[in-house]
Amino acid sequence: MRAPSNDRRRNAFLSLVPGFRERLISELRRNSVPQDAWAQHLAALTGCAVQTAVRWIAMDKPGLPDLSSVAALCVAFAVDANWLLGLSSQRATLAAAQPPMPHGCPALDRDPMTEWVGVCRVTMQQHAVGEVQYEVMRGDEMMPEIPPGAPILVDSGQQRLCVNGIYALRYEGALLVRRVEVRIGEGVMLRCANPAYPPTWLASTYGGDGFAVIGRVLLFLKAHSLSR
Repeated sequence: MRAPSNDRRRNAFLSLVPGFRERLISELRRNSVPQDAWAQHLAALTGCAVQTAVRWIAMDKPGLPDLSSVAALCVAFAVDANWLLGLSSQRATLAAAQPPMPHGCPALDRDPMTEWVGVCRVTMQQHAVGEVQYEVMRGDEMMPEIPPGAPILVDSGQQRLCVNGIYALRYEGALLVRRVEVRIGEGVMLRCANPAYPPTWLASTYGGDGFAVIGRVLLFLKAHSLSR
């Protein structure tokens, strides 16, 4: 088989760039992100600089993100990478049959807790607005309500802080879980259950200031493990 010529590679790249930009913008609109907050939202999701995210959606000479940023965007928007990259004409969501393993756990080492979370996820998906994502509580900010290591199921279709409740957010690449208190006409207060951590004030219900909303928490389990 002949290797593709430089011209073919260049033409493929030139068609990929605007296609990726258009699909990325469609995902931002699908999630009701205001246009003036697109770059900040993308930067918060991927942990990159705002100036870098601006290039991905620029109408003049747009650029492509690195592989890790593409992966982060696919997870954040619950969309298949083939579609986002223009390799598929049909939009598809990430597989939802099984929850992804927590970071650092072997994929073949599924324990009873992970299997139980998978059952819960399928059930919750029937009532969710968007894709139900599986996260794991990392810190003690929500103790004693949500302990470290607790599995969390998040509705990624609810990415606006317009209703009081518990939400999962991303800040500089780290997962945060906070109780949201909406103050109409003023903004949003993010509170921790652990009194050792002060609240955080956000002026926008879409996040901002480095915060990206992953979604609303539908379910969390206080147990760390289950016995057969």
